[in-house]
Amino acid sequence: KWLFKSFFGEEENKELTRQIAREYNFSIRIPPLYKLARKDSNFIWLRRLEPEQWVFVYFEQTEDSTLSYDWWLKKREEVGKLYYEGDVIIDSTVHIKESHIAGYPAMRFSGLWKNPEKILGGPFISYLFYVPKQSRKYIVDCAVFAPTVKKEPYLRHTEIIARTFNPLPKEQRPDSD
Repeated sequence: KWLFKSFFGEEENKELTRQIAREYNFSIRIPPLYKLARKDSNFIWLRRLEPEQWVFVYFEQTEDSTLSYDWWLKKREEVGKLYYEGDVIIDSTVHIKESHIAGYPAMRFSGLWKNPEKILGGPFISYLFYVPKQSRKYIVDCAVFAPTVKKEPYLRHTEIIARTFNPLPKEQRPDSD
């Protein structure tokens, strides 16, 4: 509740949530102070500054429902190069566990990212899952860049946002009655 309440006169961005649902056929809640930093045909980047926090959603149309670390790492690196000026994952820091997003089995990755050229980095959490009714493989990814401050609370905030992700209307989700 705290994350989505009014903050410095800004409200949860429900209009942007509706716009994303119309354009991409998925929804994600957007707290105050987060803006749509960039979008593409299969990518959106939600971002907040001071300290910098972001959530991105990337998807591909595919019949391949396989969830693998290698596929995720390759796609995450492609997204980092294309949209984040060369950000990469520090492979040796990655932890993997099974999870769920909106009732779908998911792989959850956590660890550290860095930008070797800009000497930047920080923690990330990323989910990989497949939605059969859409024939889409999704990556919902959160990260923080916050030098000199504790990063855990901000990373937790981004993960809460990521966990609001819904790939289908409620009546079509596997967890609905």
